[in-house]
Order: sequence, then C-alpha cells, then structure tokens
Amino acid sequence: MYHDIRPALVQLCKAYQLSSYEKMDVLRERLIPGAKRSHRGVRDGKITKNHSSTKDNKQGNKSKPKKSKEKLSTLRRNDLMGITSSSTSLGQTTMVVRRSKDLRTLEEKNDLVKWAKEYIQTHPYIPPDELARRAQARAEAKAQASDTAVISDHFQATNRKIDDLTSILLSASSPPALPVSAASRDALDSSPPCFTPSTPALLRNNSHRLTSLPTSSISTTLSSNALLDNIFSSAAHTSPVDQIRDLSNPTSPSEGDETFVLKIADGKTVTFKQSDVRAPNQVSFATNISRLDRVWDDESPNWDPVDCGTRLLSINGVPIALRYWRNVYGGKKDKRWRGIKGIWTEWKFIIEQYRLSTPEVFWDRFTSATGERYNWKAICDALREE
Repeated sequence: MYHDIRPALVQLCKAYQLSSYEKMDVLRERLIPGAKRSHRGVRDGKITKNHSSTKDNKQGNKSKPKKSKEKLSTLRRNDLMGITSSSTSLGQTTMVVRRSKDLRTLEEKNDLVKWAKEYIQTHPYIPPDELARRAQARAEAKAQASDTAVISDHFQATNRKIDDLTSILLSASSPPALPVSAASRDALDSSPPCFTPSTPALLRNNSHRLTSLPTSSISTTLSSNALLDNIFSSAAHTSPVDQIRDLSNPTSPSEGDETFVLKIADGKTVTFKQSDVRAPNQVSFATNISRLDRVWDDESPNWDPVDCGTRLLSINGVPIALRYWRNVYGGKKDKRWRGIKGIWTEWKFIIEQYRLSTPEVFWDRFTSATGERYNWKAICDALREE
C-alpha cells in the first residue's frame, strides 16, 4: 500500500527552516544529514525516530532521573536555613516557626514604658570620650587635692589667726598709759612705730587698717608696742590667739568665727568660714554658653570640676559649682553678693532655658531671621519679656 510522505517531508523542512518547494526525493536528501546518528546511522534509508532502547526499558523498568548539580545560591540558602542536601526545596522541608505570646497585661506594659522613660532621663547616654575625660579630670582633681590638703589647711589656719590678732589689736582703743619722757615722745611722733622682724605678714595683710590709726594714739603711749613685743616673743610657746584673748576682753567675739555647711552633689557637705572663700572671679559666658552648662551644676553629666575649681571657685580644695554661689556669698555680713547678684540671676535664667531641650533647639529659638544668633543682652531681654 502506498503512503504519500510528501506532506510530512514538507512539514519537516519547514520545521528545520529548509526549502520545501522541491521534489520528494530532493526533500529527503535535504533531511537525511540532520537525521543521521553517529553511533547508528540511517536504517534502511528511511528517517526513523530516535527511541531509547536501554536494557531497563526493554525489561520494563523506568530509569531514575539524573540529579542536577545544586547552585551555589541554593547551597547558601540551605546553609542559612538548616536544610539538608537531601531536601533542597522549601516545600520538602518542614520549617518550625517559633512564636512567643505576650501574656502581660496592658497596665504592666505601661508601667514598663514609664520606667524606661524615667531611666533614660536619669541615666542619659554618655559617649566613651566624655567618660574618659571625666575620669581623667577626677583623677587630676584627687591628686591635686591630696597634694595640697595639708598646706591648704595650715595656710588657712594661719590666715585666721592673723585676722583674729589684727581685729583684737585694733579693738584695743584705750590701753593704760606709761610715763614717757618728752624726748621719747618726740622720737615716736617723727618716726613710724618699730615692730619686731617677726611681723611682716601682719603689716602687709593689714596695712590699710594699721595706717588708719591716729598718730596721737601711738605717740601718747608705749603700751601698744610693749603689748606687740610680748605677743610675738611668746608666739613659739603659746597660741597667739589664746594669749591675746587673755589680755583683752574675753567676752568680745572675734570676726569670721561663724561656720557654714554647704550641701553639694551626692550628699557631700563642705564646711567653711567666710575667710575661706576668696573673692569671686570676673567671668563672662556671653560667647560660650556651653561652658556655663559645664560649670553650673555638679550633678549634670557635663560637669567639669577642673575648670570650675581652678578658674572659678573652690573651698578647701573642693570645686564649687555656680549654682551654689548664692549660698556661699549670700550671707548677711558678706557684701560681695551685691556685685554678682545681677549677673548670677542672668546665668540662672539662661541655663534653665538652655537645658529645657537641646542646644540646637535653644539656638533655633534665639536666632534672627537672617540666621544670626542673638547676643547675651538680646537673649536676656527676650527672657524678661516672657
């Protein structure tokens, strides 16, 4: 029986992009080179389909598919997710999802958030560089205080004794007079009183008070010179303050004996007298408000004890922050507070505004429309208007 294979040859030529407008024999010759198999060739001059004829197929067994090599991305994924090489697909692996259920009540959650906010406010973040700088400053302050503690105590005790001696000597207005000859009186009128060489500190520290004494009180008596000779000659054996008190009125109190107690940071206290406090230094923070922030409060994380103790005020080797100046200089008998009260009040108002938020917010508020920051006076005027 004859089968017309031309339509099949034309279709194959079109599939392999060969010309199909020829005779059937020509079409067959064109298709034969592409139909050859190197291990078998062409069977009976006809084109046959390539069927797999392995031993397993002949026995009816199906061959196992060849396992392809896994990609590197697949291997990395398996490594991260803990998947074994035998189960490469996610669908073949049972993933264990760990879930945690929050059993806390809403009140407990709110309490935790409130505690966290309070902790952040009381324990702000401090950079490591700032921590190292503070540790170094504390070490230097401690070393300086330990080295000068003994000398400072001795120096302050000596100054107090000198002040006591001077006040008692000046309070003796009418000592008993001794008979003096006319020649001695003339010599005393024409020359300053002669003191022993052991009194230069007394003369230097109290020259403004000694020179204000009238000349007649010195020229009319020798008892004051005799009293001074007696005091300084016996200074090596007895306390000068005790001896002067014995010679003068024992019921008259000496100046500067009132003791004050100042409470500073961490519950520490500083005991001092007005004679221990030096005059306030002339200082300005008009161009450096950040420095005012470092020396105002000893409980601030930006506290700089070295700058405050060496350049502003220290009592008995302890740096005193600016916020305590009102307690230190505000005594009834201390008139130095009048000179610094106004500027101290400006420091207080400005540093309170500076610490309300951040320095950037502070300067955004006190900056003009042209981008220029307010000066000290303009900031104070703006705060007064509020």
